[in-house]
Amino acid sequence: MSPETTDLLQAAAARWYDQHLNEHLHSDRDMAVKRCAAWLFGNYGVAAAPARDTALQALGSVEARSSAAYIDVDRTTSHTLFLIDPATGREFAFTAADLAHVAHGAVDRCPIHAHQQPQSAAAAG
Repeated sequence: MSPETTDLLQAAAARWYDQHLNEHLHSDRDMAVKRCAAWLFGNYGVAAAPARDTALQALGSVEARSSAAYIDVDRTTSHTLFLIDPATGREFAFTAADLAHVAHGAVDRCPIHAHQQPQSAAAAG
């Protein structure tokens, strides 16, 4: 998918969230992402895995509207994520191991955080 197509699909997904999150999906993020991904598939023919990724990316964009915190993509690598919180002036650095530890605990509370990585991508990583 080209970057332009990705941007357009994320914008469409964000509009979908704007219209549907407050209905009854706000408290059920997993269902919201599933329905948004299904909508992307039905309206744009996006395959399941890219539709889920796009739905999650758009949800991040929508949720970012109410938070000043952001990920510093210039400093973040595949093994270390830098999170900046301008509201508090704090900066956080998380290694992939830190995030994996948090993610494994989060899965029990919120299944949206876990999904199987495609076999080919998992083997390449």
